[in-house]
This record gives sequence, C-alpha cells and structure tokens, in this order.
Amino acid sequence: PVLSELVAQSGEPGVGVEDMDDLPVLHEAAILDNVALRYRADKIYTSTGPLILIALNPFRRLPIYGEQAMAEYAQPVLQALTRGPGTTPQGTSEGTSEGP
Repeated sequence: PVLSELVAQSGEPGVGVEDMDDLPVLHEAAILDNVALRYRADKIYTSTGPLILIALNPFRRLPIYGEQAMAEYAQPVLQALTRGPGTTPQGTSEGTSEGP
C-alpha cells in the first residue's frame, strides 16, 4: 500500500496517529506524511514515544486553548503544588509509607 494509506490505517481516518510509535513503519517519509495529515486536521501536536513532542505552528488561532482545556491541564499541576515537594501523588512522603 501507499505510505499515506498505511498512516491512515494506523490512526483515525484523515487525522493520522497521535503517537508515531503506533505507525507500522517509522522513517522520514512516514513521519512527514503523518504530520501533514495531522496539520490538515488542525492537530498541531504529535509525539514519538513518551519524550518527544512535535509541535507545528498553525499560523492561526485554534480553539484548543479554551477555558476547559486550560482547566484540565491546570488541575493536576495545582494538586501537585498543594501536596508540596517530596510527596507522591498519593500524598505520602517519598521513601516512607506515612503522610508528609
């Protein structure tokens, strides 16, 4: 099959895959094809594994930074800040089984 067909089969039709580790082949042509599909679908963020983020400038405003989206990302950060340094998400101190 043509490369764009492989990319389309791997993810959402017309959108590609969010994590390029899910592509059946990972090489320059597959990456460019997937990123182009996602760009046309206004999906400007794509990852390759857990550590690499590919972000494209859409050169226009997208409705991805509304109040709801900001609240979804802010909540975990606020929770982490209120727990304080040296605590795990469960509220226990690192290296102990008791609270902070």
